[in-house]
Amino acid sequence: MKNYPTNIWQKLPMLSILFVMMLPLSCLKDGSNTLVLPSAPLSFLDRSNDNQGTYHLPDKHIEIALWDHALIDGDIISLFLNSAPLVQELTLDGSDNKYVLQATLHDGTNALVLFAHNEGTSPPNTATINVKSGTEEKELILNADLKTNALIELVID
Repeated sequence: MKNYPTNIWQKLPMLSILFVMMLPLSCLKDGSNTLVLPSAPLSFLDRSNDNQGTYHLPDKHIEIALWDHALIDGDIISLFLNSAPLVQELTLDGSDNKYVLQATLHDGTNALVLFAHNEGTSPPNTATINVKSGTEEKELILNADLKTNALIELVID
């Protein structure tokens, strides 16, 4: 017969190991093998993220159009989807000369982060982003500066 600890202080190391082993199981969604992590990062590229909205979309295949909001003042941005670069150091132009790209989201929550390389001649850095997903279209105005990124969450249900 094994000799088990009799008081709680002797059991603590075993309970700690059991807790650490069970922790991933408590993070599983609906009994699947998918680990559920916090949805949006609090910071990215040494800047805090300002969550500027959560949007539910019907289709994971999206088209994004970008342009400078209001005054065309030389705003330069990079855009990241789930930490992967979509476009880097893009100088935003007006709505008549939009930058258009396609991207594929994963199921669940996706983090779209706008990183400002400058603030143009009229701070802050402002970008209009139009997101098309299936038959839905969302037009958003994002604001970022040299200390804070703009973040939106795009959710595929």
